Amino acid sequence: CTDEKILSSIIDPTTGQPYPGIILEGEFASIDKLNNNNRYYTEENYLKFVELLKFEIHTKKGLYGQSEHPKSYAIDGDNLSHKILDIWYDKAKKKVFGVIMLLNTPSGLNAQEIVKSGGQIAVSARGGGAEVKNPDGTITAQLKLISTFDIVYHPGFSTAVLNYVNLKNLNESKKQEIY
Repeated sequence: CTDEKILSSIIDPTTGQPYPGIILEGEFASIDKLNNNNRYYTEENYLKFVELLKFEIHTKKGLYGQSEHPKSYAIDGDNLSHKILDIWYDKAKKKVFGVIMLLNTPSGLNAQEIVKSGGQIAVSARGGGAEVKNPDGTITAQLKLISTFDIVYHPGFSTAVLNYVNLKNLNESKKQEIY
């Protein structure tokens, strides 16, 4: 996804100008690596959902997330905090990366204040499925759904922390294979 594509996805139709949200980018998930919830996610299983979400992200409707995981898989319009602008997989690093824009909603403004104060925002997939217990006590997740990525205080992956980005520098981190 190019800067131009991202810029076109954040145009405020009432003004014709870019929406004044804060843009963040970073790792969303690590594949075949044990996470904080004692789970592994396999490339074969996880990437099916990355592909589906990428398609949804680039529709006119877009894909949004909330602050902290709610109790349901449905996205609640009353608690939106961000819009997901892009997602991709770096096969060499076995990591999923993405870009979000914090909205000027109550939840989004709270997140913006964290960034403005020098803090960082983490991200976590909202999904469900089954678990297969491995002989060593770890779990291999068998996802049946990822509905979105939410911003959270305690992410499933410690490295799923987002950084503030300038749109001019957005593509510099995307020089790897994009899935």
